[in-house]
Amino acid sequence: MTFSLTRVVLLAMMTSLASCGGGGGGSTTTGGGHPTVTTLSASNLSYGKTMVVSVSGQSLDQGLVMSTDNVCTSVTELPGGSEAAKNFTCRVGSIGEYNVTLRDSAGKFLASVRVNVPQPQVTLTTTKGTIVIELNLRLAPLSVDNFLRYVNDSPSFYLNALFHRVEKDFVIQAGGYSRGLVAKNAVHEPIALESQNGLSNLRGTIGMAREFQNSTTATSQFYFNLKDNPELDYKAPDQPGYAVFGKIITGLDVIDSIGIVPVRFDLAAGLSNVPVTEVVITASSQTK
Repeated sequence: MTFSLTRVVLLAMMTSLASCGGGGGGSTTTGGGHPTVTTLSASNLSYGKTMVVSVSGQSLDQGLVMSTDNVCTSVTELPGGSEAAKNFTCRVGSIGEYNVTLRDSAGKFLASVRVNVPQPQVTLTTTKGTIVIELNLRLAPLSVDNFLRYVNDSPSFYLNALFHRVEKDFVIQAGGYSRGLVAKNAVHEPIALESQNGLSNLRGTIGMAREFQNSTTATSQFYFNLKDNPELDYKAPDQPGYAVFGKIITGLDVIDSIGIVPVRFDLAAGLSNVPVTEVVITASSQTK
């Protein structure tokens, strides 16, 4: 998602990154006029991704400071800038609306643009169709960050992952086995259970799978609810339930089609409800 401001008012910009937690910015030179800003825009506004801030104007080599309401880290000025144009990057660490503000090296306001970082979305492509999931970072931050680590930091992990458990009118589950029913070892540490986050196991939601006897064992496996399953919600300390961390916004028909495939019992793997014909994730990516 991109939010740009093509007619921003005013003046100059940056050298060290104040409330963004990073250093950088334009160099200070002798001579030249006072910096002025003609346009200011921000692109690649996705949680956990690198936002690009583009500036045009005059005398931009006189020193600029950028801040982003403390939701952006690792601010860097890209090489190749000039007195007429500069680009900066930073890593987006929050969602919601916030300001990107430019000041001159003396702290005088030059220009700002309001940007909106949406809830992250992940697209899973399967042999039955495409599923788009909106993740709820506000209510399930640990589960969302964990899922995005597997999608972004280990991009091949879900490639060829099977839906190894299909229970009609209940759930479908994936993330623990690849083609041939070969077990996949988790590559990140287990996370704490977030089942008391206010999200319920309703039809079309995605939740973290875990061991039945141990609530802090969730890693790479996840499930989709084929119907409302309130029995999976938190009830009490001795009935902690399962953590929902997002919902399907496109592809309910896909999980429905997976939910009715013929299944079998696999004695070697000790798994029941394994699809007779493999249903496979062929791609996964963060698309917002």
